[in-house]
Amino acid sequence: TAWVTRESNHVREWIRNRNPQNDTVMITGSAHGVNVLGQEYSRVITEPLVLVHCQEYKWRWVIVVGTVEVTNSATGTSTIDYSAEGCDGTVIINKNGYRHNYEFRYNHRHNKHGR
Repeated sequence: TAWVTRESNHVREWIRNRNPQNDTVMITGSAHGVNVLGQEYSRVITEPLVLVHCQEYKWRWVIVVGTVEVTNSATGTSTIDYSAEGCDGTVIINKNGYRHNYEFRYNHRHNKHGR
């Protein structure tokens, strides 16, 4: 039997605008626990995560700024950097001196009529 534990403390601040599409959400905080493999982990938001609605993603919430540090007792520490150019969907992961760039894309699902 595998057990997973998680304890977290996050604060979400919603910054409202006249037009809801221009709202912003800022998230700070941390989490820690033990994963399914029995490894301890922690995750700390070192720079607040800033979410905005992005037209490029059909007005979905997208993280456009922020940094998260993830530490695993078996694999070490990684840094996830969301500080890209606006809503381009780029995330940079730094691990063991290596930098990996990832780009997320929005996949539009067509309804059964192809619209």
